[in-house]
Amino acid sequence: MLHSQILYERHRREILGMRNRTLLGLTKKSRTLEEENTALVSHDRLKYISQILESKPKNTHPGYFFQVDQLKIVDSEISELFGELEALRREKHDVEEERALNDKRRDKEAYFLFPPPHYSCPLFQI
Repeated sequence: MLHSQILYERHRREILGMRNRTLLGLTKKSRTLEEENTALVSHDRLKYISQILESKPKNTHPGYFFQVDQLKIVDSEISELFGELEALRREKHDVEEERALNDKRRDKEAYFLFPPPHYSCPLFQI
């Protein structure tokens, strides 16, 4: 009786662990989508700034051209940072996928090593 209770508790704990890992994966996906949305909004802002920079200057103030040059430098730095950010996101995504595959493999191995109690098993027959 005690053995069957222990098997039941272990199986319950494994099921809850799989459920928690699934929920964690869903929250990671939603967080990733939010980050992508933020990046797209920032990218639209950059397009707007670049359109302003490419338009014909109406102001001929001496400091205007210096500011335009500074804006171009900042724009190029922002583009480089977005490229680095995208590379890091891809790397993070690859690592998370690999981790999820390892978790699934570990769950399968645990299932075969410690299968859930089956009531047709001779140990549970009275």
